[in-house]
Amino acid sequence: MSRAYKINKEKGWFLTAAYLLLTALTVMLVVQKQLSQDYVTSNSPWEPNVERSLFLQSVGVQDADGRENYIFAGLRFAQALKQMETPEMVSFYTWVRYVEEFVNGRVFAIPFVATDAEYWEVMQFSFVEGAPYTVDDVERSRPLVIISEWAREHYFPGETSVVGRQLSIDGHDFEVCGVVKDVPYNNLGAYGEFWLPYTAWDGKIHGSSSSNDPNSLVGLYIVQIVARHKSDMPKVYEEGCTLAESFGASEDGSKLIWYQLGTRGKNYLSRNASSDDFDMGRKDKVKGWLDSLWLLLVPLLALICLTYTISNEQSRAYAIRRVHGASRSEVALQIVRQGAKVLLLGIIIGVALGYLLVYVLPEVFLYYGDVREFRGAPWLPFTWTMLAKLLFAFVLLLFASTLLPIIKLYRTSVIFALKGGIQ
Repeated sequence: MSRAYKINKEKGWFLTAAYLLLTALTVMLVVQKQLSQDYVTSNSPWEPNVERSLFLQSVGVQDADGRENYIFAGLRFAQALKQMETPEMVSFYTWVRYVEEFVNGRVFAIPFVATDAEYWEVMQFSFVEGAPYTVDDVERSRPLVIISEWAREHYFPGETSVVGRQLSIDGHDFEVCGVVKDVPYNNLGAYGEFWLPYTAWDGKIHGSSSSNDPNSLVGLYIVQIVARHKSDMPKVYEEGCTLAESFGASEDGSKLIWYQLGTRGKNYLSRNASSDDFDMGRKDKVKGWLDSLWLLLVPLLALICLTYTISNEQSRAYAIRRVHGASRSEVALQIVRQGAKVLLLGIIIGVALGYLLVYVLPEVFLYYGDVREFRGAPWLPFTWTMLAKLLFAFVLLLFASTLLPIIKLYRTSVIFALKGGIQ
């Protein structure tokens, strides 16, 4: 008898461990999928206004000879949008650019961003010394630069006070006016190792002189338009579209034929958004939930089979409880509680595994943006959407793992359960 009890106990532990592992792996897949989207669409400590912002991400123009060109916005477009009345703030800045340096036998790809002065109001950086450049500095084309702590150590090894020092970047001299704490590389609008006024840049560092042409509709700039409230975003979008469609032909004969103005979700993730809307389409949002459901489907079927096996192993224990006076509903509640405890532990392990894997392999999962060197650590958000999908997984898995045992409980008599049979 003791040998049989030991075998059943070991088998029960094995089945519970398998159940726990399967739950954890399933949740890990959901977390990885959601993280690959959330870091694009959610606020971060460095980009606190993403969720109430529209972005002019790219622009299409047709030249006088009929050729079409699709690239980022030019100064004419960017500066025109800064005259909008509905938004709280408007800023423009380049997509992350790179300067390559050969040091001690190694090539460093150092990211930088050229910005306007309002950029430092739209973003939120932690200055360890100095201050951001101002509107006056930008208008005067002062050759100023703000560097990260990594860049300070790279350019000025061992020094802690470098404001006012001269820094040569790609053959151009700049004065350091501030140092900020390092920014995680998956902050699409804030990531860089140094930042400088777009007027000081003049398109000379790995760029084109057209990026500083005030008459150009296309160039190297992203425009971020921050609404006062999320509820104002439709009005902001309407004003932005009206302004864009009022552009006439440029001096060189080129004309605007297309522009991408919308949330980051629409610009990066949407495949079914309407050109008349600023946000992701309903089909995209439904697809996001269906993707999570498909990720759960195969493990869900395996989980149903596993829980059926577990219920067979535990049917005798349930029958003994009923002999001692427990009703079917009380035993059913016990099944749900036991399943919920194991599921909750599995979800916690799955969330930890999901975040850990994305943290260790960011180049696999954080694929939006232009990151050449993964220095430091990524910033990984935990959003309301993530919480909703975890609750969805919990409810679905709990239903799947308890349905068959409860059905069997109500179909099986105590006598047959004690004998191991089903009525």
